[in-house]
Amino acid sequence: MSDDLFLKDRYKCPPNISYEKINCEYWSVNEEECKTFCSLKNVSPQSVNCFVCKERKKLNVTELTVEQKSVNENKPFLKNAISYTKTEGSQFLSGKVSPEIFEKRKALCMECPRRMNPTPNTEQIGWCATCGCSAKNPRAALSNKLWMPNLICPLKKFAQETGEGFNINDAANSVKGAIQSVTSLFKSEENI
Repeated sequence: MSDDLFLKDRYKCPPNISYEKINCEYWSVNEEECKTFCSLKNVSPQSVNCFVCKERKKLNVTELTVEQKSVNENKPFLKNAISYTKTEGSQFLSGKVSPEIFEKRKALCMECPRRMNPTPNTEQIGWCATCGCSAKNPRAALSNKLWMPNLICPLKKFAQETGEGFNINDAANSVKGAIQSVTSLFKSEENI
């Protein structure tokens, strides 16, 4: 096999399964469900599929190293919960960002090699693999988070924005989302 197919890191899945990281921006692993995913071909690939794929797009390994050192990947549980709740709270107080800002953020995320989407049939954009949110939490999906004013890309691709103003529906949606997300974080923490 090609020397550049695998990266040095591995994904670890319970109970004792480990996948080598594939050097392709389309490939990801949902570690909680222990399933591989190719966002280009919408399949669950094996490394042999990646080896013969003519559309494989190699990652910039320098960027990947910077991403792996991201503060967000090393956040303790409580800081993750507080950070997410603050981001969710910005929608509560300020309403959602404009559709133009949402689309700008979405375009950046769709091009990002750290985006994963293990459920493309039910989630349009997917989840950020750098921020620490669980793909088991639908509220943490980018199709929800990109509307939140205080959301900052952990890879510094976009900053926080201003919401369009308080809206009772956005506020109610935000409260429900915060409760759902914090509950999801506690369930994830219990499983560690």
